[in-house]
Amino acid sequence: MFTDQDRTNFVSNISGPLSGARPDLQQGMLRLFWKVDPDMGTRIAKSIGVDLPAECTLEEGQKVGENQNKEAKAASHMAAGVDQAKV
Repeated sequence: MFTDQDRTNFVSNISGPLSGARPDLQQGMLRLFWKVDPDMGTRIAKSIGVDLPAECTLEEGQKVGENQNKEAKAASHMAAGVDQAKV
């Protein structure tokens, strides 16, 4: 859905405001972004200079960038404005 440039822009747009947020809010948002897309969550964490929450780990054989589950994919579609009835 996102091009490489879209992903870079998204990380930049989120990282600026998130870097000034309270640590507990940063961790909550990083957890959310990581659930939708582990690569995106990892990139945002690196951009704001904080570690991902401990529970943000990949399962055996899972690759960074793969959505973890159906709910995460649906959340990603909702964030992108995709009509779920058409998916």
